[in-house]
Amino acid sequence: VIAGGDGSIQEAVTGLLRRSDESTIADVPIGIIPMGKTNSLAAKLLPSEASQVRQLCDAAYAVVAGDTKAVDVMSLRSVENKSQPPVFALGTLRWGVFRDTDRTVDKFWWSGRLRGFLAYLLPTFKDTWPQARQVSVTVPESTTSTAASKAADQPLSPCSQSTESNWLGQSMEATAVEFSGPLVSPEENSDQITLKVWPKVLEKSAFISYGWNKHVLRNPAQDLPTAYRLSCDEFILSLPEDEVSWFSIDGEMYEAQSIAVKLLPKKIRIFVPAR
Repeated sequence: VIAGGDGSIQEAVTGLLRRSDESTIADVPIGIIPMGKTNSLAAKLLPSEASQVRQLCDAAYAVVAGDTKAVDVMSLRSVENKSQPPVFALGTLRWGVFRDTDRTVDKFWWSGRLRGFLAYLLPTFKDTWPQARQVSVTVPESTTSTAASKAADQPLSPCSQSTESNWLGQSMEATAVEFSGPLVSPEENSDQITLKVWPKVLEKSAFISYGWNKHVLRNPAQDLPTAYRLSCDEFILSLPEDEVSWFSIDGEMYEAQSIAVKLLPKKIRIFVPAR
């Protein structure tokens, strides 16, 4: 039983699946008691309309009742350092300008509920904003994948006028990359990893508006249009090795590096309330 938030769950699952007997330990159901600062994973497994106290009670009772759900896990393995053990995640990996900006929100604690808005507003006055780095995404030929440009209701940008998948494997300047497993995927009924890549050019007004919606209006569902989207089971994300940057993996910080990402379907079982 894990009592904590997204980071605690991620660390516990990584520890269990790194064991030499992981195939056996993966069959042992995991109980989650949502007591962390961020409980987005638990929110997908527990009734979202319930109060926090009710969620705690439902989570505890699920362990007693023994009802479980099979959950997909993402394996993140270093490309350069083959001996480095993989990290496992259930939720989201974030890298780039959105992740870096969200990490600065608490610096503006003195501004109250406007601290998230200021975190997104002030960086746009810098000449170096937004910082872009060379990124490439490669999909193994054996992997079934679908790649698409912006959503149909978004105007096409120069980088999305190409054929459906010709951006794959190409080095491009990007400001942010995020991908989510099926458990928290923004795509309904998705059974694959959903990847989003933001281009070098970001509109300041759209960026600031995104920060306002996410941190002041508490409406993170209002997303910025992305240059590229990809849904697949396996891919390689390549980043520059000579620049220091950071991942947030289910809220936990890891030094960014090129990684091979693979979906492990129904890898673990988690106690959930009977619907």
